Amino acid sequence: MSALAGRLAPTGLLSVIAPNAAADPLLTAVRSRNLIEALRLLDAPTRVTVTYDTEARACYADDIAGDLRDAGLEVLAHSGIRVVCDLITDDARKSDPDFYADLERLELALANRAPYPHFARMFQLIARPSRTR
Repeated sequence: MSALAGRLAPTGLLSVIAPNAAADPLLTAVRSRNLIEALRLLDAPTRVTVTYDTEARACYADDIAGDLRDAGLEVLAHSGIRVVCDLITDDARKSDPDFYADLERLELALANRAPYPHFARMFQLIARPSRTR
């Protein structure tokens, strides 16, 4: 994070988007109905990526926010991306334009409202250089 922070102008903003490991147990329990795996994921330090079939470090918004602060940045916002969408198991329904429009409205309403960003499939943190830097 220090390398990124060092490249920011004093008025610059940094956006970090990452998969939210905190959502994995809930998604696994609901979508896969694999409760044993959901329980295991609570404390697992890594995740296997579906796309690349490789292990990756589990990302938590609080940990990344700490890394940003350690790099001299001030976290301005924490938003959730795909709070509800990934929990809906009927993927075909998401193709219906009316349903999708309602889903989008709901996602936008939940994105910044606690506690929903903590359960979203992805998280976004917005940071700027700390005023005391």
